[in-house]
Amino acid sequence: MSTSSSRFFPKKDWPYVVVGAMGLLAHLYWALPLYALQDRVMAWVLLCLLLASARQYVSKSRREPPIWLMIALQYYVMFALPQFFQEYIQLLWDRFTPSSNALSRAYFLVVLSEITLFSSAHLSRRFLGGVGARLWALAPDVRNISSRAIKIYSLLGLGVWNIVTFHGERVLPALMTPLRAVIDPFLALILLLYCQFARPREKGIPWGTAMAAAMAFVGLLQGVMENIVVPFFLLALMAWIYGKKAKISTVALVILVFIVLNPIKGIYRGIAWNKTFPSGVSGIVERLEVWADASAQFLQDPFAGSQMIESTAGRLDGILPYSEVVQMVPTPIPYRTGESLLTAMVYFVPRIIWEDKPGSSDIIYNQYAVEFGFLTQEGTETSTAGTNFLAEGYWDWGPLGSIAYASAMGAILAVLFSGKYGATSEGQVLIAAAFLAKVFQILIPFSVFLALLFSFCVGSLIALWGLSLVSRYSFPDNFIREPKTLGSSD
Repeated sequence: MSTSSSRFFPKKDWPYVVVGAMGLLAHLYWALPLYALQDRVMAWVLLCLLLASARQYVSKSRREPPIWLMIALQYYVMFALPQFFQEYIQLLWDRFTPSSNALSRAYFLVVLSEITLFSSAHLSRRFLGGVGARLWALAPDVRNISSRAIKIYSLLGLGVWNIVTFHGERVLPALMTPLRAVIDPFLALILLLYCQFARPREKGIPWGTAMAAAMAFVGLLQGVMENIVVPFFLLALMAWIYGKKAKISTVALVILVFIVLNPIKGIYRGIAWNKTFPSGVSGIVERLEVWADASAQFLQDPFAGSQMIESTAGRLDGILPYSEVVQMVPTPIPYRTGESLLTAMVYFVPRIIWEDKPGSSDIIYNQYAVEFGFLTQEGTETSTAGTNFLAEGYWDWGPLGSIAYASAMGAILAVLFSGKYGATSEGQVLIAAAFLAKVFQILIPFSVFLALLFSFCVGSLIALWGLSLVSRYSFPDNFIREPKTLGSSD
């Protein structure tokens, strides 16, 4: 090295070193009094793991869906960032503040689980990396799927998105599960964005951008933040994968919209979810009027600024709810011993066969909300409480459960969507991006992850083969012949 400053770290790594040092100082000196010294150090370790993941992703010569970066980011946001703004969680009967012992144990398990997840992923890629490639080799070459077929499929996907958003499984309840698996709105959006960014010969309307905006608009009418954010996340991701430069201003705008809309969303839901709207344009207009009223109510509140921060903080916090599980299990709340896993493994069975099939929230979310004091049983009819695989694992088997679920999650994601040398085909990249959209909050309960996984993989294969056959026999002249190379900068 030519300079003393580069003896320990290459010059390109200094931004990560500076952020890591500043993060250490921030956690040591500005974390709230609830968090002991060891908790602050553990939070800093999570930051280091995030920085390492970011460096690895940015340094790749081939751009892929950022599954591992998303995991590291959500670990830090959910379990480390709350040190600056969360000292309790609001339950039905009172505020809950964990004991120092429970909080420190929770932090130790969080760090250990993330290290275990990444280690499991590395070993799985090394020894089982070809399994996922062989699975997705069963899918047809997406380069031979015509753009016309994809546009028709995207219209069907947008229709399913509207049905699921506004009617759930009340429409075609016996067939909705297989229908959503085969006509997946996220897969449709990914394929449409693939046409937009990877097929430079195609000009005209940016259909992928239009579909992303339409899906986000439907999410706005529903009042679900994730359904607003994810379509634009996919738009930015696919642009990045196929060579566009990331715009910091766009990312900042999305984050700002999330922060501003999150507390207003609660007011909107309180009105809209207890009201019946007419169908058609008049129903859309009425829903937008409710958004306007909710925004006005929020802005008139003198405590609106603090509510905005508290609402966003509460939504992101994962460490205090996990600490509650660590403190309350197995006494007074007993272990569940994996009772949700069996339901998850057969969840792909359609309702036409399994008549009393539970809703997706009934796999774990509703029971968690009731047992840990977030909602009453009646309250789960209109809302629920989110959790993650760490809390589910501890509730099932104690500390070993959290570690085991982290290990299994890492292995499955690595085998199916990463491979020994990264994604090995165009199709694997697109399918990984679509799955990342479905599990945007990627630290979801392991049982929910399993319930989604099988139906997604099988449904995606059926959809791609259907599109390939339609392209071959209906649009033989609409094949693309020279798609843009992944990660190219032109």
